Amino acid sequence: VMEPASSAGASLYDVAERRDALDGDAIAHALGPSRVSASPVHQTLREHFAGAVAGSAAYRRCLSLLAQYGLTRDNTALGTSLCPDKVNEEPSGVAARLLDHWGEAHRLGGISGVPLRGAAGLGDLSRCAAEDGRILVMFGPHVGIAEDGEVGLCRRRGRPIVSTACGALIGAYTACFSGDAADDGVAGADVQKQWIRRQIAPHAVAISKASSPMAALSHQSYSMVRDAVFDAVDSVSAARCLCLVGGIHINLPRSMEDHFVPRTFELRRVGEPVKDLLPEFAALA
Repeated sequence: VMEPASSAGASLYDVAERRDALDGDAIAHALGPSRVSASPVHQTLREHFAGAVAGSAAYRRCLSLLAQYGLTRDNTALGTSLCPDKVNEEPSGVAARLLDHWGEAHRLGGISGVPLRGAAGLGDLSRCAAEDGRILVMFGPHVGIAEDGEVGLCRRRGRPIVSTACGALIGAYTACFSGDAADDGVAGADVQKQWIRRQIAPHAVAISKASSPMAALSHQSYSMVRDAVFDAVDSVSAARCLCLVGGIHINLPRSMEDHFVPRTFELRRVGEPVKDLLPEFAALA
């Protein structure tokens, strides 16, 4: 049975958060401050999700940058690898705004945002693209922040109390300490949960050492989703132009806009080196 580690001392995840914050602060400086007021939520964003951008701002900058490289809803097929949790359909988030703008999308993601359909799903998406094969894929996990600034909780529409977000991811993490390692006889969503647990288990103790384990878990889950998306992409060669937009989607109290922490924004064209567009995304502020 895995035991949570002591919180004494700085963990690898605290070090990683500080390192990421250096990059995040540079992005935040270019993007301008979040429009969330000085509140417990704002403090949590600054401490654990440096560089977070309000959904409306992230949406505008995405469209502007995509257009600069010739990707529009008229010539580009959209795919998403996002957790199907209804909280991610709140209209203030960048993903919901992109879905509304495009009108339709191929949904590749299972619980936690992992691309459940993998290479087969991307292959289907490629076949639906225009003749020049332009594809946009938005991906990433989500995490809630409650009114008091606690990470891993959100108040869902119509619910009187807060609940976990991402529930599947947090459940997989807590299961790492339960001693129940059985994988036999599971099906459907349980298979997905077991897969997520296996990805999180090697990092669970380090996550438990972080100053905010739920924030550390969301950063680790981003790496998990990103790697799975990249693996699927590498096995599909049909797309002549593929743009990958990834980050952590943050579910905030309904009086605030949902936020997005941009971590990947890259363009892949056949016969050309991968182009990192994240600095250009930041410069659009």
